[in-house]
Amino acid sequence: MTLLQPATPRVSKADLVFEELRRQLLAGERKAGEVLSTYTLAEEFGVSRRPVMDAVARLQGAGFLEVVSQVGCRVVMPSVRDMHNHMDVTTALNAFAAKVAAQQITPDALDRIQAICDELDTYAAEGDAEAFDRVNVGFHRAVVAAAENPRLTALTEQAWDLTRFFRYPRPPDMIPQLQQEHRELLAAIRDGDGEAAYRISEIHQTHAKEWAGAPDPD
Repeated sequence: MTLLQPATPRVSKADLVFEELRRQLLAGERKAGEVLSTYTLAEEFGVSRRPVMDAVARLQGAGFLEVVSQVGCRVVMPSVRDMHNHMDVTTALNAFAAKVAAQQITPDALDRIQAICDELDTYAAEGDAEAFDRVNVGFHRAVVAAAENPRLTALTEQAWDLTRFFRYPRPPDMIPQLQQEHRELLAAIRDGDGEAAYRISEIHQTHAKEWAGAPDPD
């Protein structure tokens, strides 16, 4: 395997390796617990070990990989407690974004959130879980974008990546409840009620902790 495009002054080889490995991890092409050799990865990508090691360090910091001494690195096998800890962070980011969005919502931003919520209504009514899950991400992105905080947007995107990687199970029959919560969040944002938006988003985000189950006792 080689990199799909050449590095440029603005996109380094380490960036390219990082993005491709990230894509593989999110797609499930690299399995939890799989050991990865930086030598093998360098050969696969047709680069030296340095950009691979840089990419691995970034993926370790993002929570996807863990470094194993004298072996290389390993794809993280998250425990239930790991998932709960991650969801606590994701909940805080999304709830804060919802609060700020409600406090400063603009007509254009509200229209975008409304349109996506209407689309989700259709998929919820049809029971189309795949389409609902796909568009659901767009709904939450629109809420975060309405907060108009680039740093918050970047942190939230990183958190969502790890959520996708952890692959939280979701009961199919939860879609009506999730969509009702979307509607409640939209109403709070429309009313400019930041506290209500925060509370609704917090409840909405914590469902994933329930689906992950109870953590093992220490």
